[in-house]
Amino acid sequence: MSQHLNMRIDWVFTDLGKRFALNLQHGALTVSGTSTRPPQAEVAMTRETLNLILCGETGFMDALQGREHRIAG
Repeated sequence: MSQHLNMRIDWVFTDLGKRFALNLQHGALTVSGTSTRPPQAEVAMTRETLNLILCGETGFMDALQGREHRIAG
């Protein structure tokens, strides 16, 4: 199924001023610092918020409701 998907999500770390493009194309997931394609969505958060999510100290939806990150697109 994923081999038919073609999408890009930008991850923006607001405290670091860094942007990463997460691409899913032909069933392969890649990450790059830049991309010429416009993103279908953008997720913006601090690195600390991502760490809390990855460590299980908060959930993605809990962080969203607490306005610790935003999603656009």
